[in-house]
Amino acid sequence: MPGQTTDIIKHDPVALSLQPKKTESCRELAEFLKNELAACVAFIKLGATMRKTGNQELVEQAIGNAEKSFATLLPFLSDSARSAGLKAEELEEFRAQLERIRNSLDDLQRVRKIALLAYRFWQERGCPLGTPEEDWFRAEREIRR
Repeated sequence: MPGQTTDIIKHDPVALSLQPKKTESCRELAEFLKNELAACVAFIKLGATMRKTGNQELVEQAIGNAEKSFATLLPFLSDSARSAGLKAEELEEFRAQLERIRNSLDDLQRVRKIALLAYRFWQERGCPLGTPEEDWFRAEREIRR
């Protein structure tokens, strides 16, 4: 009988211990999201630091890793079915953090585009010494358009 199996599971302590507990899976999801958000922030900070040192290859790697973390987080925090087990205040905080992360990534990408364009402008002017600001400000204006 189909109902009999369910009744046995309800009263069998071993079977009950093997059943996933909703609160555990919700806590695991929350912990996963916290860790992934922290990793994403760490990659962004690394990218910003590497940009200051001029190591473009590591900047690109850090931004790429941050974008991957963001892409991992987005489905969980934008789909109410996937985030149904989270507390409302947790979900709100996670979404706020994700928005800040997106803004930081956009800022890093914008600075990257400005730097590449400024470098091109500098090369077009024959690589003169002592006037990097001129090329940087011109690149900023171009990017804003």
